Amino acid sequence: MVEDILKLKRELLNPKRSDRFEVWMQLTYGWKLFSVVVGNKTAKVRSVHGNEKHSMSIRQLKEELTKIYWYAARQDASRIAREEGRKKRKRSWERDYA
Repeated sequence: MVEDILKLKRELLNPKRSDRFEVWMQLTYGWKLFSVVVGNKTAKVRSVHGNEKHSMSIRQLKEELTKIYWYAARQDASRIAREEGRKKRKRSWERDYA
């Protein structure tokens, strides 16, 4: 899940009009795979499995996608630190994902 989110860096940090992608998000009922369609002023977010649908403004979508990307980046940096035998992430971990 984290690797899938990190692969969509461009779409998550700077969504453009007419972008279509699928991303793991936590909106109402926990983590689900959502299909996102970005429009001119609003975006449609639908769960791939199930009936959950949301319509949100571009500003709200950008905030949510940015939070999701940085959450995944933080988790990935922590995983790498644990694999290297460290308790904490290295100080410059944000530069690796920006």
